[in-house]
This record gives sequence, structure tokens and C-alpha cells, in this order.
Amino acid sequence: MPVQNFEEQNLVDNDFSFQDLNDSSFFKTRLENILFVNTLVQRTNFGEAVLINVNASGADFSGANLSLANLSGVNLSLANLSGANLSLADLSGANLSLADLSGVNLSLANLSLADLSLADLSLADLSLADLSLADLSLADLSGANLGLADLSGANFSDANLSDANVENARFGNNQGIFSEIKLDLIRRGAIFKGSIKYRQNCPAFVS
Repeated sequence: MPVQNFEEQNLVDNDFSFQDLNDSSFFKTRLENILFVNTLVQRTNFGEAVLINVNASGADFSGANLSLANLSGVNLSLANLSGANLSLADLSGANLSLADLSGVNLSLANLSLADLSLADLSLADLSLADLSLADLSLADLSGANLGLADLSGANFSDANLSDANVENARFGNNQGIFSEIKLDLIRRGAIFKGSIKYRQNCPAFVS
């Protein structure tokens, strides 16, 4: 049984900062104007939850379920999301700077316009994710799976892409991707805007 059960509730203006909510459930909950600053939410279930104007800076979401959650614009800077499930989540415009996303399942997630600067995305599953126009400057993507991801317009300045799977990942207009890096990525299976392969593969990508 979860420590606290908030399933399918409508929560407004709650302050959960610094509280221990490990193993609780916010499944299908609507959370508006909520503070989770430095909150413990390990293994907590946020599946299909809707978070509006939420500040979860420094919170510990390790092992949490956030699959299909709407986290658009949420502040998750410095949060620990290691081992969490964020598949199919909407993180568009979210602040994930300095967040720990190592080993996270972000397959098919929407991370367009998200701030992932200095984030740890090592070994993360970003397959088929939308990272268009995301800020990945100084991010660690070593060993990450970027297969079939949309990376158009993303900022890769000083990002670490060593051992990342970029097979059929779509690049284009990327800051920080210089000629030598581009050639290496193409050798590893990446697709760059303007290429024949890019045009052939466009219908396969989630927009």
C-alpha cells in the first residue's frame, strides 16, 4: 500500500517541500501550483498525472513512475530521476538542468524546448523521443540510446555523446555539432537534415 494515496485527486497550492512521500501514489492526479522542493518521492507513482506550475527542484524521483505524465514546463532542476520511468511523458519546456536522468526510460517522451543543460543522461533510453530545440549543452549522453530520436535544432555544445546509439537519430541545425563530430555521428548511423536518408526517414519520426 502506498504511504499516501492522492490518486485521481485535484490538488491546488499544496506545499510538499522537504517531506517524505516515498512509495506514495499520485496516479492520474491533477497538481497545480504545487511545491515538491527537495521532496522524497522515490518509487512514487505519478503515472498519467498532470502537473501545472510545479516546482520540484532538488526532489528525489529515483525509481518513480512518471509514464504518460504531463510535466510540461515543470521545474525539475537538480532533481534525481535516476532509474525513473518517463516513457511517453510530456516534458516540453521543462527545466531539467543539472538533473540526474541516468538510466531513465524516456522513450517516446516529448522533450522539445526542454532545458537539459548539464544533465546526466548517461545510459538513458531516449529512443523515438522528441528533443527538438532542447538545450543539451554540457549534458552527459554517454551510452544513451538516441535511436530514431528527433534532435533537430538541439544545442549540443560541449555535450558528451561517447558510445551513444545514434542510429537513425535525426539531427539538423545543431549548435555544437562541428564537422568532425558530424562525420563521426554519420558513421555511427545518424541522419542529418538535407540528406537523402533524412528525407526518406522523416515519416517515421514522431513530430
